[in-house]
Amino acid sequence: MTDSALEKRGQASDGQPLHSLRLKTGPLFDSFQACSCAIPNPVSELQTTNYTDTSISLLWTNPDGNYSYTQIKFNNQIDNATANANTYDAGYGATPVLALTPNTPYTITATNFIDCSVEDPPDQIPSPPVTIQDATSAPRPVVIVETSPDIPPELTISFYLPDGTSEFSYSLERDGNDVTGPITNPFVDSTVRTAREYNYTGFLIGVNGERSPASQMVTYCTHPAKPTNMLQVGATNSTITVVWEISEVVDGYYLTIDQLSNNLITDTSLNPGQANRVSAFTAASSAGTARDESATLRHVLDGGTASGVLTPATSFQVGFTGCIDCVLATDFAALQADDTVNAVADPREMCSYFSVLNAYTSPDQPTCEVITESMFALQISAVQAALDENAVYFVVYRNGIGLPIANVTSDELPWVDDFQTVPGTEYVYNVYSSFRGWKSVPAVCVGCAKPRPPSNVDGVPRNDSSIYISWDDPDLEGVVEGWKRHLNT
Repeated sequence: MTDSALEKRGQASDGQPLHSLRLKTGPLFDSFQACSCAIPNPVSELQTTNYTDTSISLLWTNPDGNYSYTQIKFNNQIDNATANANTYDAGYGATPVLALTPNTPYTITATNFIDCSVEDPPDQIPSPPVTIQDATSAPRPVVIVETSPDIPPELTISFYLPDGTSEFSYSLERDGNDVTGPITNPFVDSTVRTAREYNYTGFLIGVNGERSPASQMVTYCTHPAKPTNMLQVGATNSTITVVWEISEVVDGYYLTIDQLSNNLITDTSLNPGQANRVSAFTAASSAGTARDESATLRHVLDGGTASGVLTPATSFQVGFTGCIDCVLATDFAALQADDTVNAVADPREMCSYFSVLNAYTSPDQPTCEVITESMFALQISAVQAALDENAVYFVVYRNGIGLPIANVTSDELPWVDDFQTVPGTEYVYNVYSSFRGWKSVPAVCVGCAKPRPPSNVDGVPRNDSSIYISWDDPDLEGVVEGWKRHLNT
């Protein structure tokens, strides 16, 4: 041998593979030295334990025997090397070694290496690689929920990404339970009920069927149902009394009257079956108390003083809507800017469609008088303040018994009650002004039918200065309270 060094790959005397065999001759060596570097065993049971849209977590079982570290590659790009470990998280942290792309399939390879220290720097001996296929998930979507006061109720759920979501399929949870599909974008959930709160979480499904990280949870409420069976049950010249039915618990009702005010008021004191009074034109707090289900509510509306009063003999359009208080997560701009937002407090009231009723105040109280009294007829005159010639008429009752005896328009005044009166009898008339069937406070007037004249009147002189007069009372059914005598008239 010379002093030169010879390198030759081969096997040691014990049959183990050699990474290198270096033979040296010279004054310092009278024989060769050999270092045995066996190929390490590979990992086993390589698997994915978790994934997101930008990360994948791995787990494997380490082999028996010596090795220095495990090298991890994604699509043949080295992500990192781990020493004496059997787990690895790729893509995590603020500045990961290898940034993983959402919704992307990866070939993942794990290879054990051993450092052979014969050379400087040492050689690294690899094991056979172990490879699996997996993918990052779809990116985390933003979920937007919308609704309208439709009956039957519906909620519309949309999935949003800045670059669109058309390449994905979708999954949706409501109140922690999967919504049965197929889920579309947008998706209309028609299995909800009125006046209820629901919580939605959305997912995108990626190329290998992986679900994305969960979207922010969106809390949304359906609108209450419209009040039903609205009826006007009373009126005065300045108030309107209405009733309606509710089918669910709500937090309050808004009422509007005509277009006289844009303010909505919330009646917080409505009780089923009881009369309640609030101003129709004064804004009030939106807070309310829960109502009994399937109840009938009664409400008296007056004009209040803030914007005027309800005028007599006038038609008004009364609107009602039931509302519930709901805290939503609907700040779309914030969710676009930061998709880690989990809740954006957005308190609001969810109200039903308005139920509308045409209602009417009654006229003012009229005045009346009996202007002509005869033996067989009475003539009545009435006056109505601010008379609406087209709509207001007078309803006449005699002696307050039974049905009205007449409906009289203003152009029929004065009106003659020409029924078969009983001469010498008093009659009491109650006269109401009426507008659209709603009557005023009555006016009262009294008249008497004149008695019949006496019969068989005769005079017999008593002396030169007096006459004896006699007659017969003809009105046996009447009541004659007295007689008057008239001489030479």
